[in-house]
Amino acid sequence: MRSGIAEPTEDPSRWVFQFPKTIKGAGMANHLTPDELSKEYGMKREDVIRLCHEQSVPIYHGKIDKSLFQAVREELALTR
Repeated sequence: MRSGIAEPTEDPSRWVFQFPKTIKGAGMANHLTPDELSKEYGMKREDVIRLCHEQSVPIYHGKIDKSLFQAVREELALTR
């Protein structure tokens, strides 16, 4: 390992799935329903959906990427 980045394996087909070890939380995305996000962030379900629409946060199959939603909320908090 050099400079905190994992070296690729000998099998090139596995290279796609390797992430730098220095990135906190790198890996699988965490997708939640609007109800789950509303409970976690203390918001109304309708407000979660409205925020997603206004900020172009995608909702696929009724699920929202938690990290993207959180990043959008933090960005809005900084601009207000």
